[in-house]
Amino acid sequence: MAPRKSTTTAPAPVPAVQPTRRSTRLRQAAAGGPAKEAKTRITKPAPAPKPKPQKYDCTTCGRTLAASSFPNHLPTDDCKHPIDTCKVCTKQYITVQLDSTTNDKLSCPQCPEILANADVKRLGTKESYARYDELERGVGSRTRCQGSVGASTRSAGPGRCMRRC
Repeated sequence: MAPRKSTTTAPAPVPAVQPTRRSTRLRQAAAGGPAKEAKTRITKPAPAPKPKPQKYDCTTCGRTLAASSFPNHLPTDDCKHPIDTCKVCTKQYITVQLDSTTNDKLSCPQCPEILANADVKRLGTKESYARYDELERGVGSRTRCQGSVGASTRSAGPGRCMRRC
């Protein structure tokens, strides 16, 4: 038996159209004539410029700093003022105040509101919070003498002043 002949015919050849060369397209564009075969190039849009961070002035140190240099929350829940003291100045303020006042009179850097334990933990350094916590619990080796006008200190035991009050 002879092989069967195929009934399908081969597709007709398509005339080959060559794209115009780049130099030809450039000449046509320079002459003002539209390039018929010129392909448009799709480009990505230029990225939007990044916004500059907002700058604020610290009232304590006087520097102009980015918003990220300031605390996110007011020092206490009772404070009603804007946040005008940077994080670094707030930490330094708490450390200095622990040296000069009693822990129960540690106030906000901008107003007379008293800082709570959680406020000192959130705003101060780890070392200053550990010291504050020791003083608050009365565990420290020395606490400030409550009965004196000067800077006398007493041991943790009641009535045992290291200096005369």
